[in-house]
Amino acid sequence: MIERWDVKTGKSLYSDARSAGHIGSVSAVAFAPNSRSLATIGSDGTLRVWDRATGEHKVHKVRLGSACPLLYTADGKLITLGAEVGTLSHWDADTGKEIRQFALSQKLNFSSD
Repeated sequence: MIERWDVKTGKSLYSDARSAGHIGSVSAVAFAPNSRSLATIGSDGTLRVWDRATGEHKVHKVRLGSACPLLYTADGKLITLGAEVGTLSHWDADTGKEIRQFALSQKLNFSSD
């Protein structure tokens, strides 16, 4: 669940946010380049695009991999996320429709050396 608080009063800015957020944990958050919206991925398998001024959000069902990177493109029109294992996908930030999926040609392995 994403919630905004007034730092002066300590009160939630959106009193109804508790019932309208993700079910379970939020695994990734990305702010749009214009800072007017943010995207979240939750363990409930949803991508949510939040309007920061109103607290309203759109919910989109997505296929998630075990590690789910999330970011906006520089122009803010697309959201890139790690979908199924070995893929990235572009989603339209306004409509929530998947536009394209990219297969990654190799896995990255990291070592302590």
